[in-house]
Amino acid sequence: MKSGNTYASKQSFALLLVGEPKSGKTNVAYAFPDLWILDCDRNLKRAATVVKDKVWFYDDPYIDDKGLEIPDHARWNNAMAQVKIAAKAPEVKTIVIDGLGALADMLIAHIIEEVRRNEPNSKADGKLRIQDYQPLALLLTKLIMGLRNSGKLIVFTSHQKVDKDEHTGKTRYELNMPGKLANSFGGLFSDVWATTAENAGLGKYKYLIHTRPSGLHMTLGTSLALPGEPIDVTDKSPSDIWKIIGPKVLT
Repeated sequence: MKSGNTYASKQSFALLLVGEPKSGKTNVAYAFPDLWILDCDRNLKRAATVVKDKVWFYDDPYIDDKGLEIPDHARWNNAMAQVKIAAKAPEVKTIVIDGLGALADMLIAHIIEEVRRNEPNSKADGKLRIQDYQPLALLLTKLIMGLRNSGKLIVFTSHQKVDKDEHTGKTRYELNMPGKLANSFGGLFSDVWATTAENAGLGKYKYLIHTRPSGLHMTLGTSLALPGEPIDVTDKSPSDIWKIIGPKVLT
């Protein structure tokens, strides 16, 4: 039996960061210290410029140790091997999975291949069956819970999809994830934030971090006492953003 007074202190900070392309997810994710990035989206060109003055590491899950392209069905295992190394590396303080949708695609390809190998008479036809969604959810859950136990700061980035509520007709954003994971996946993280880029006129944009639920983002929430809502990070570098959120994250 454990004291409830120790519960909060044992929970790691794990952020699911959602947003449209070019909405500022990169700046927010790369504000965190001593990064290791799993480059699932193969979009690190910008990272090389915005975090060039920081300590950071990365791995490409699509490439093996010899620099050869890995087949679709083998990428999940390669990615997990890279994650395990990063989770044990003392020089890494923050693990960034960039991005969640591409990682899920790797896992789907892995599950389909497992079905092909273990059930040669299956009629899956290269697609997920209804019964395959359970191992998909379980393996992603296992990954996140394992990372949260690593003692690192955790950041997953994810694109969104627009969904219209069939009852109210209102538009809202959901995770770009298959099946019911779109609505439930955020519950595995301590925080779910959204980035937006709002047109401010004259070719300029206002970049915001949203941490509370709204009519558009239903699953947002934060464990931190952050200043203001939303947080305006227009024209702020990753270092500037960390000055705002860092003291709260590390408390």
